[in-house]
Amino acid sequence: MLQAGLQETQNGSCTVKIDEISYECFTELMKYLYTGQFTALDSIEDKRELLEMSIEFLRVADVEVLDDVKVVCELKLISLLTAKTFTVVCEAAEKYNADRLKEYCGWFERTNNN
Repeated sequence: MLQAGLQETQNGSCTVKIDEISYECFTELMKYLYTGQFTALDSIEDKRELLEMSIEFLRVADVEVLDDVKVVCELKLISLLTAKTFTVVCEAAEKYNADRLKEYCGWFERTNNN
């Protein structure tokens, strides 16, 4: 059945290319879909890497409507919000429809400008 001349069988390759998502992000989201648990951000200790991965997961969660993952990402980004990270975090909140995060950014801005 699967040897009926499909492109994948003709050149012997079984690679499926998925653009705009890192391998790490993809595998962690597949684990989430199979287990219902999203712990991908728990083991990242480097703050910059954690910020970047949180934003990547937020982006994919927004596109794929993975609300549980989105909540985890928003909470992680809230914990990373500082004067230094403010602009990038607020841009991500706006771009990826993260309402909780947008609200927190507004509060953060009001309390830190006084």
